[in-house]
Amino acid sequence: VTIGSATYLGDIYLLDQNPVVNDNVVDSKPPASVVIKTLEYKEFPIISFEIIKNKAKIVKAEGRTLPTFVTGNNTLNPSTGSYGGYYISNLQFNKNMTINVTGDILIVADRLTFGTNNRTINITGTGKLEIYIGNPNATTIPNYTSARFGSINNNVIFGNSENVKNLIIYVDSHKINNNVPTISLAGNNSIIYGSFMFNNASISFSNNCSFSGYLVTNGSSVILPNNGSLSTKGLVFAPLGTAYMLNNSVYRGSIVAENVNITKGTFTYDPLAFDSMPFVINDPINQIGYTSGYALNYEYDSTTEVD
Repeated sequence: VTIGSATYLGDIYLLDQNPVVNDNVVDSKPPASVVIKTLEYKEFPIISFEIIKNKAKIVKAEGRTLPTFVTGNNTLNPSTGSYGGYYISNLQFNKNMTINVTGDILIVADRLTFGTNNRTINITGTGKLEIYIGNPNATTIPNYTSARFGSINNNVIFGNSENVKNLIIYVDSHKINNNVPTISLAGNNSIIYGSFMFNNASISFSNNCSFSGYLVTNGSSVILPNNGSLSTKGLVFAPLGTAYMLNNSVYRGSIVAENVNITKGTFTYDPLAFDSMPFVINDPINQIGYTSGYALNYEYDSTTEVD
């Protein structure tokens, strides 16, 4: 853990039996010690796309056509097929619109794009909308291209502000020539409510973004928004990478990563964002498939006080 000119409240959790803490501003933190709690790797769920890919294969084979979204209000009902699913080659959220989801639905798409700047796409309703981006039938690992997942543009409001667990986007990204791709998730001044899971991708945000939800990746880094004028909150889970808070980032929630670098910003631990994941993942010990609400229950191996 590296902590620079930052303010932090709460506990820091490390995947290491012998944590190294570089803290140059101990005296500037609130009047409480920071507790470093180390965890074993086996306690963490494994990020796996196999379960959602198997569902996506079925939905794509059935090939039910997704209704066309129009400007304004839209109602999206589950199809009569498996998982209420639909398939579309290019899923576009390129209009100012509201999509009322009436039941649980899985959309399978080859690519997802967001059109131009200055759009508002609201996802509402009581149903859960899952979106799988990629090719579930690939027999070899394809190269990831930015065209598969187009970044959310500048000044865009996107997602389900009522329940971030009811919008789940799986991006089945892969390495390019053994290099992990970097995806800019959102443009300047955008606001996102939802949950994203990336197979192999490093994630960054442009300036002044707000992200509320769950962000899970097997990539090597997650860089939270610079100069955040709106608080970012939720759970960042990057067990193989480094999470960065740079240049006045503001974050409320939980961060689980191999390394955490808080150079300049404000981090507040929120246990409410650390209870469960809305993703289809695997149990780390028994390899049993779990759906939404996988509990993150931890056993602490050691505790170190930092004065």
